Amino acid sequence: MEDLVSNGTPTLANRIQSLISTVFTFALDAGLVEFNPCHRLRKRGQENVGRRVLSDAEIRLFWRGIVDSPLTHRAGLALRLALLTGARVGEVAGICREELEHLGDPDLAAWTISGPRVKNGRDHMLPLSPMARGLVLELLAVIDSGERYLLPIRSPRHTGHMRSTSLTDGMANFAERLSGDDDAVKTWRAEPPTPHDLRRTVETRLASMGVPREIRDAVLNHAISGVGSKHYNRYDFAAEKRAALTRWALAVAAILDPVAVPVVDFADARKGRQAVDADTAKK
Repeated sequence: MEDLVSNGTPTLANRIQSLISTVFTFALDAGLVEFNPCHRLRKRGQENVGRRVLSDAEIRLFWRGIVDSPLTHRAGLALRLALLTGARVGEVAGICREELEHLGDPDLAAWTISGPRVKNGRDHMLPLSPMARGLVLELLAVIDSGERYLLPIRSPRHTGHMRSTSLTDGMANFAERLSGDDDAVKTWRAEPPTPHDLRRTVETRLASMGVPREIRDAVLNHAISGVGSKHYNRYDFAAEKRAALTRWALAVAAILDPVAVPVVDFADARKGRQAVDADTAKK
């Protein structure tokens, strides 16, 4: 683990330590060993708290350039989809036909990531905004009709879908080939974002737009905490997630094109809806 820390992967070192501790805890419970060597052993790696969030100028730089060579066009579209949905890069890399539904209806289009592919093991339904739906349709248009994965790959070593590391490497290569004196280029090269920073950008921007935390957690599929939420609250926030992601897509469109329709504040929109509901109830 200390070698991993020395090699610049402190987070991986901590995860491996946790795994080793879990294995020995199981062995203790089964009577196979007499002690856990990880007991009271402090974590060897110092993890940095992520803070990178893309600015408006960086979003424009990313959106327009990420689909260009040398990154494949499909990989660029996948990273755009990550920015619009907040999905993890591994989830985007493995997107497949059976996870998509109602693509013919912009109001119902959705992407349900199956439990085995999700960090918390629970199926995760992501409503597709019209903008995200357009990216999915574009990906479908460039693969064979019988192809299962939207990001297929065929190589002597790997057959199936694109690896998440390919998208991560694509982001890194994008930073390396940037040139110019534009402020966005300077900040991007000074601190190159990762695919996970796209996810952090989504949550941060949703928060700034007034989207409540419980809905942001639902969008990002964060692990449920608290007895009430975990065992009793089974509501999936489908409508709220669609509203939030649609509003985020409109915000991205406004960033890319300043003359686009202004983005409505989430809190104001919710107040307006409550007023309409109250008025209807009175009638």
